[in-house]
Amino acid sequence: MRLKINMTYSPKLTSVLNKAKSVWLWLEAKFDRGLGRVRSSWPIIADKLWATGAASTLLAAFVLGAAFVWPGEIKYSLANTQNCIPNPVLLPRLVNRYESDAYQLAFSGQRSILGYPLFADKTCAYLKQPVLAGQNQRLKLTHTLLPFAPKHLTVVAPQPTVIELGRPTGLPVSTSGPLVFHLNQSDQTFDYRLNANNKKVVCAKRDAALLCNLDRLDLKQGGRYEFVLERLLPRGPAQEVYKQELTTVEPIVVTKSSIASNQTIQNVPSKLTLTANKTIEGYSELNLYLVEGKQKSRVETDLAVSGRTLEVVFKKPLKRRAEFELRLGGLTAQDGSYLLRPYAFRFRTSGGPRITGANIGSYGVGSGQTITLSLDSEPKPNQNLNKYISLRGNGFKYSLSGFGKQLVLTPVGAWPRCARFNITVSDGLQNRYGVSGGSKWQLNSHTLCQQVSAIGQSVNGRGIYAYKFGGGGSKVIFVGGTHGSEPSSVYTLTSWIDQLEANYDSIPANKTVIVVPDINPDGLTALRRTNARDVDLNRNFPADNWKKDVIMPGGELNKGGGGTAPLSEPESSAIAAYVLGQSPKLILTYHAIGSLVVANESGNSRSLATTYGQHTGYWALGNSEIGGVFSHDTTGAFEDWLHDKYGIPALLIELSSYGGNEFWHHQSAMWAMVKS
Repeated sequence: MRLKINMTYSPKLTSVLNKAKSVWLWLEAKFDRGLGRVRSSWPIIADKLWATGAASTLLAAFVLGAAFVWPGEIKYSLANTQNCIPNPVLLPRLVNRYESDAYQLAFSGQRSILGYPLFADKTCAYLKQPVLAGQNQRLKLTHTLLPFAPKHLTVVAPQPTVIELGRPTGLPVSTSGPLVFHLNQSDQTFDYRLNANNKKVVCAKRDAALLCNLDRLDLKQGGRYEFVLERLLPRGPAQEVYKQELTTVEPIVVTKSSIASNQTIQNVPSKLTLTANKTIEGYSELNLYLVEGKQKSRVETDLAVSGRTLEVVFKKPLKRRAEFELRLGGLTAQDGSYLLRPYAFRFRTSGGPRITGANIGSYGVGSGQTITLSLDSEPKPNQNLNKYISLRGNGFKYSLSGFGKQLVLTPVGAWPRCARFNITVSDGLQNRYGVSGGSKWQLNSHTLCQQVSAIGQSVNGRGIYAYKFGGGGSKVIFVGGTHGSEPSSVYTLTSWIDQLEANYDSIPANKTVIVVPDINPDGLTALRRTNARDVDLNRNFPADNWKKDVIMPGGELNKGGGGTAPLSEPESSAIAAYVLGQSPKLILTYHAIGSLVVANESGNSRSLATTYGQHTGYWALGNSEIGGVFSHDTTGAFEDWLHDKYGIPALLIELSSYGGNEFWHHQSAMWAMVKS
């Protein structure tokens, strides 16, 4: 009989039918060969069977059945990915498999129609657990169509695997890279896993060796760990096949460098030497780069390794005033240790000595002050320093000397007050190795402008000082620290003194600015409102409303808080006498808190208060408008005395905090008062 397919079907169905045809033709060929042998013995019967087509089918079934029940033997080898024997099976799904604890059976080379297997040409054995059976084992297959004729299969046990560590157990192992185990045979059956430090890593198989990467085990250098090797199947339990305590090696590290990280080299080196803690075996990268912004270019070098040292020899002198980067990677030692990460650092080459600092700033230099300039390297001995360093200014005489990394300019005679000068250093200055370049530097400054005078003392003998700037006939006086519990006024006026010193030239020629930052130093020391005799100084001036007993902020009566008499206190007496001696055009006093400006309503104080408020955002008003702004008496106040007795314009500024420095919020307003 012959199977023919001439009809037109869908591509998918045609593919399925072609597979079926292939299987059938194979079976038919088997039947035909068997029937040919039968015809030689029983020609009449065979011819009839042949004619009807039944002979092929029956003979094929007979042959397949005989092949199925014939005993077989599978010699199991761990080196094989499959352990199979030829064993044609018709309708493999109808086969019952009787397996052992160690092995299971499966069919290979199946042919199917519409997804249903019709035929398999191999029977294979697979291990079910990682424990190898020591004896051969017999397994059985029975076909539903031949229940009376089972097939017996003998699985010959594989040779056991011998596992050895690929290094002496007393030799420390690296904490990274592979730990190698040797097998006495290739193993394609099991997977292997190494456990240590409560972590696990799957080992790679290379012929008869296992490579277990230690990087993922987070081992510490110089530690001792128990290493356990397990073998396992893709599914199922694992079996411990090796256990050993091992010590990890110390990594190779660079312990010394002739040039340190971030060092600025003053000399002209010919090489860079690195020293490791172990004998160096090799490296994968060693490069020196010139770094210019984001660009790097390689510097030509020669390299030499000897024992624990590695020398980088510069073929040309290194560029001066430049930055370099050294990178060393893949450094390995003879014991198998290596750098955990690339060794890299940057360094610089210097020019000539460079100024790194000075003991003066751009203003406020004392007329007899010694000036010291600090250098990053020592100047070359015996060079003429005056050729490269100079101080220029009218009336400035000095001597120049060098001590180590310092240049010292010593005044000869007194320098003029409030005079400008310039210090210049040129590029020609050489360091002790003869290297020059990059030394150029200059500083513009001026000597002290302020005139400081003591105007009195506190009850406890602390000094009260006035700082005067300028020489014009129109004077503006700033007063702070009246109440010791309001240090913000002292901080603000101290910064104002520094601003005036730094910007002395901004003071109009017709103006003199005077700052008395603290008229109550005893109160400031104790951080209390009153002076050392518990007198409120701003209640002690001879205004028309002076009183001996006053109400303090908070409503408390302070008997004698206004003093035994007006100006009974040394502090108020001192500021009163000083102010009257200056004949000021305007006085500003600073207190806290309130964020407002109060004019004493003398002269142009109202318009000045408005201007000050515009610069600070403070509420500006006249003294007669205060009303209920303050909850306490303001008798005998400094500003009221100036108004009542002398008609001197005065502004009372209530700052917004008790303890902050509010100068930067008030500086524009202060300059406006000076220039008004």
